[in-house]
Amino acid sequence: NGLHVSVERDASVPNVAVDVCFPIGELDDPQEWPGLARLIAFVWSEGWTWHMGGDVAELFEAAGIDYRLPKVSVNGDRTQLTFVVPANGLPLLLWVIAERFGFITNALDPTTIHRAAIAMKQAAASTRSIAEKRSFALSTIHGRVVGSHDYAIARVPTEIVRARLATLYSTRGASLAIVGNTPEGIESIVTARFAPLVGASVEVATPPNLDASVQTQANPFRSPNLPYGAS
Repeated sequence: NGLHVSVERDASVPNVAVDVCFPIGELDDPQEWPGLARLIAFVWSEGWTWHMGGDVAELFEAAGIDYRLPKVSVNGDRTQLTFVVPANGLPLLLWVIAERFGFITNALDPTTIHRAAIAMKQAAASTRSIAEKRSFALSTIHGRVVGSHDYAIARVPTEIVRARLATLYSTRGASLAIVGNTPEGIESIVTARFAPLVGASVEVATPPNLDASVQTQANPFRSPNLPYGAS
């Protein structure tokens, strides 16, 4: 399905970091919608599941695992989300990431975009990273308004964001880097989570470490049994 995966095991640390990277950045923003790449990054970082309608943190809490929202980094030509979990939380985290690839496009709505814009604004209030400062300087060379935070982006039509997600933020061209105290058999876990994203005929696996009552909670827009990519 085009997803590039790399694994580096380090048994000396207690956690695992997972980087999800897309070769898309602020220089790729349409002229009429500056800030779109950053907005989509924050949509991707939202803390809920897209086909079950549940809170991601609650899924981890049910499994006795601490969870925090990913760190978001967007520069001129790259978007990166960095998740960090304890080693025993990696199988569930990989499920969460795969679930985003499979459902985020169809589940997106204006409320989600608005929440992402708020998160984007809050993040902008903190000190910019060196990479962001370089990205902003680069924009003056290319004559683009890169690195600015134009919150009119919150009014971008849902259809435009969906189109970008479907074409530029799919597994094709994306990369997944897993570094840290990975469990034995990580390759088979990755295959089980991400191989189904090849097509819409494969049913979604339910989250690991959860009982049936948690897996079948009410969902406002889809059934947990719908295939990837289905609406």
